[in-house]
Amino acid sequence: MKKIVLIISFLICAFTVNNKTKTEDIAMSSKDKIVICHIPPGNNQNPRTIEISVKALEAHLAHGDFIGNCYRGEPDNDDDPIIVTW
Repeated sequence: MKKIVLIISFLICAFTVNNKTKTEDIAMSSKDKIVICHIPPGNNQNPRTIEISVKALEAHLAHGDFIGNCYRGEPDNDDDPIIVTW
């Protein structure tokens, strides 16, 4: 758990420093959940903004997903993120 908290803290700082991600994109949506941009393996032209457990964050980051909304600067037509449980 400490490793995940450290990773999340580092990523939040990194995104905040370079101003590429808005604060609301990084926000934890509920306890133990986080919003990420999921890039499906083999289908990188179809990224999806989803909400996952922080326990699954490390695995998602390892295959190229990133914290925050996929569509920065564009309207999000999807009101609610897809909730993925692992």
